[in-house]
Amino acid sequence: MKKKLIYACIACILVLVAVYALFPFNKPMEKKGDITILYTNDIHANINNQEEYEDGTSTMLLTYSKVAAMKDAYEKEGKNVVLVDAGDHIQGTAYGSFDEGQSIVEIMEEADYDVAIPGNHEFDYGMNPFMEVTEEADYPYISCNFKSLKDNKLVFPEYVILERKDVKIAFVGITTPDAIASSPKSFKDEDGNYIYDFYGGTTGDALYKQVQQAVDEVRAKSNYVIILAHTGTEMNVAPFRSTDIIANVSGIDAYIDGHSHYTMESEIVKDKDGKDVVLTQTGCYLKTVGVMTIHDGEISTQLVSEYNEIDEEVREEEIETIDVVNKALGKTIASLNTDMWITNPEDENERIVRRMETNLSDLVADSIYYQFNEELKQPCDVAWVNGGGVRSNIKKGDFTYMDAKTVQPFGNIICLVEASGQQIVDALEAESKTLGKVDEEGKKSEPGLLHTSGLKYTIDTSIECTATFDENGVYMKAPTGEYRVRDVQIYNRETNQYEPIDLKKTYRIGSINYLVCNGGDGLGEIFKDCKVIVDYVSEDYLTLSKYVQAFENGQIESKYSPLNKYSNFLLDYENPYGAGRITIK
Repeated sequence: MKKKLIYACIACILVLVAVYALFPFNKPMEKKGDITILYTNDIHANINNQEEYEDGTSTMLLTYSKVAAMKDAYEKEGKNVVLVDAGDHIQGTAYGSFDEGQSIVEIMEEADYDVAIPGNHEFDYGMNPFMEVTEEADYPYISCNFKSLKDNKLVFPEYVILERKDVKIAFVGITTPDAIASSPKSFKDEDGNYIYDFYGGTTGDALYKQVQQAVDEVRAKSNYVIILAHTGTEMNVAPFRSTDIIANVSGIDAYIDGHSHYTMESEIVKDKDGKDVVLTQTGCYLKTVGVMTIHDGEISTQLVSEYNEIDEEVREEEIETIDVVNKALGKTIASLNTDMWITNPEDENERIVRRMETNLSDLVADSIYYQFNEELKQPCDVAWVNGGGVRSNIKKGDFTYMDAKTVQPFGNIICLVEASGQQIVDALEAESKTLGKVDEEGKKSEPGLLHTSGLKYTIDTSIECTATFDENGVYMKAPTGEYRVRDVQIYNRETNQYEPIDLKKTYRIGSINYLVCNGGDGLGEIFKDCKVIVDYVSEDYLTLSKYVQAFENGQIESKYSPLNKYSNFLLDYENPYGAGRITIK
C-alpha cells in the first residue's frame, strides 16, 4: 500500500512537471529574437537644434525629424524597431511652453513614438494641462510609481508590451519621486492638499517593491524587459537613482534612463541577483540618440550624434511650430555686448549654473530687482532665481524676446513676498545642500543654488548640511549644526553698502512664485506663512525683456545698466563668472 502511494505521488509530480513545461505560467520567456530600440531623453522641446559657427554658418543637429527618418530606415531594412522617450520632452524652450507642450506631443506622434514616460518637468505647466496632452497623445504614457491619492490607483499603466514579429518586449515606466520637489503645486488641490504622489519611501523600498511587482508581472509575458525611467544617477537623488533601483530589483534586461543629463553609452550595473544590467542615457537636448540592439539575449548600445536623412512630414510640423513662435518672439529689443553664460566658457558641455554664479544668472536676478524697485516702485531688498531656472547661454549680438524666453522657458510668474532673515538663510542653505559633493564615480552633484541680486553670501563646502529633508528632497527642518552658508549680506539702498543680514528682521524678496509661494526646487514650507505683497506680476521672461530694454542706448553692458544708480552695487556682466555675489570655499 505504501509503495502504491509513493508511486502515485511520483506520478503526480511528473505530471505537474510536464504540465509546467508545456504551460510555463510565470516562467520567464526565452530571450530570443532581434530588436532595435531607438531612445531619447531630456529633449526639453529643442526642435530648432542649430549649431552656429564663427563664420556665420550653421548646421542642423539631431531633430525629431531625423530620429523619425532613422526609425524608418531601420524598418526598411526589415528590422524590428521601437522608438521610446524617457521624459522631459514638452518643456525647456519657447517651442514647448507657448502651448504647454501640445505641439511637441503632436511632433512626437508624427515621428511615430511608441511609448513615453513623464519626467519631472512634464508637470511644470500644471497637472491638468499635462493630463490633457497625454490623453490626446496617440502613443501611451507609462509609470509604475505615479499614483492618485484620491483612489490610491496608478495614473498611467505600469508597463506596455510591444510585439514586433515574433518578439515581445516590455517597457516598465518609472518617474523620479523628486518630481514633486520640482513642481509641488501641480500635485496639490486648490486647498493645498496633495492629491498625487509617487511610490518612493525614505529608503527607496516602496519604489523598489513597485518596480519589482511590475517586472515580475511582465517577465512571463515578454522576451525582454526594459526599464524606461526618468531617475538619473546623481548622488542627490539617492535612493531613487537608476543604480539604486537596479541593485534592488531582479529580472531587468536593460535600463534606459534620463533626468541627470549624463551621456552614458553603456554601463554595466549588477542587479539584486548579481546579474549584469545595461544602463544607458543619451545626455540631453538631442545631442545624441540612443540605439540599443538586442540579438538573442545579447544587448549592445551606441549613441549617435549625426544623421543626414530627414522625415519631411515631421520636419514640416517642426518648422510650423518654429515659425509661429519665432514670429511672435523674434523682435530685437536690445544689443548684447558680451556672451552670457550658464555653462563653462571653456567647455560648453559643462553646465555650471547650478554650482556657481554666472553673468547670465546675475542678469536674470537683476531683472526682478529692477522691476520691483524701479518700474513698480515696490521696495525689494533681495531678488533671486534658482540655477535650474536659467536654461541657455546667449551669444553677443541682437537680443530678442526669443532670447529671453530661451533663457527662462518655464513661464514662471514674478512675485514679491515678505520673509525673515532667518528664512532667507534657510533657503540659501537648502539650495546649496549638496554643493561641492561628488559621488563614488567622481560626478559632481547638481544643487539648485540661489542666484541673487541685492544679496551676497559665502558657502563653505567643507561643512556638511544638517538640514532635514523628506523622501522627496523637500526641506523640512533647519540645520541641527553649523550652517554651511555664512557671511550673508544684503544691500542697503539708503547707505549704498552691503550689510550683515539681521535674522529677525523682515525683508522683501522678489522671485518667481514657484520658489517662494509654492515651495518649488525643494524649498518646501520655508516661506509657507510669508505675506505675499504682490503676485502674478508678469512672466519671468517678460521681466527680463523689460530690464534689458531699460539699458542706456539699448546696450546690455554693466556701465549702461539702470542699476548703476546704486553705488557699490555688484555689477559685472562682462565676467562670465559673475560679479562676486556668491563665494564658494
